[in-house]
Amino acid sequence: MPKLQKIKRANGSLVYSVNFPLEIIEELGWEKGQKLGVEIFSETDNEPLSIKIFKEDEKEENDGTQI
Repeated sequence: MPKLQKIKRANGSLVYSVNFPLEIIEELGWEKGQKLGVEIFSETDNEPLSIKIFKEDEKEENDGTQI
């Protein structure tokens, strides 16, 4: 299961990171250096937010298609 990490850099800035299991990355066919896009959305105000991560080039080709 992916886990959110908070990383403090040497210059004092903070970043967050998520590591996905290798099996998921291989199944999606993602490779190092590919540009990924992120969309955040919710159907209603009562639902928790959802995040969709996709390859940028696939978003343009399959607008709205979830990987």
